Amino acid sequence: MYKIDHLSVSQVSTFSRCEFQWYLKYVEKLSYPINSALIRGNAIHSGLSLIYQQKKESGKFNPDNVLDAAIELVNKADETEEVIWDTDKDTIRSVSVNALNQYMESGITTKIKPYQIMQIEKKLEITIYTPDGDAVKIVGIPDLVLTDKVIDFKTKSRKPSGIDTDFKFQTAFYTTVTNKPEIQIQYLICKKQPETVVMDIGSDDSIRKMSRLIFIKTYNKIKGALTSGNFLRVFRLISLMIC
Repeated sequence: MYKIDHLSVSQVSTFSRCEFQWYLKYVEKLSYPINSALIRGNAIHSGLSLIYQQKKESGKFNPDNVLDAAIELVNKADETEEVIWDTDKDTIRSVSVNALNQYMESGITTKIKPYQIMQIEKKLEITIYTPDGDAVKIVGIPDLVLTDKVIDFKTKSRKPSGIDTDFKFQTAFYTTVTNKPEIQIQYLICKKQPETVVMDIGSDDSIRKMSRLIFIKTYNKIKGALTSGNFLRVFRLISLMIC
């Protein structure tokens, strides 16, 4: 039988949306074509990662290198996996470049000093224990860990009215594993006139407890489904996992 080696934020999100999709992805190892919106997000993330890698190493970054990294990712996206280009490559390249240019010109990068940058896209893990005594390894990869906060980058097509439930859960885990008091989400809005929206989230014990509870509930549900072989084909919100 499949053994639960670890849980990640993405695993919990997938299982909360559809148990059967989790089964196909993580047990049967089936892959699905990705769409162009995901390529756009990955391209922008690659540029953002390079900004802070270069800034950590030399105190500054090269904008041309940043844009080249994003463009290269788009160009090579379909070399390693199947992509559904519901938006053409040229448009994805252009949107990614425009979003990164706006971000670099916004002044956000100047607020982060090289000495504050601790980790960039590094896997972190903790172990939690269920009431039955099972040890569950939890892993995640925050985008940027500073001395005083964790920053996570998100791309969207329109300005958010608030922070999505999935993001709140994700950031709750990051505050737990890094022991940082604050989480900041930087939304890069990919539209005709791109913009960056910054949202700060405080951290407290109630948020950490909620994160831990969701992981334990998910672990127990997966364990039960693996034993029974019954994976529901339903969609639900991650917030319902604690019910």
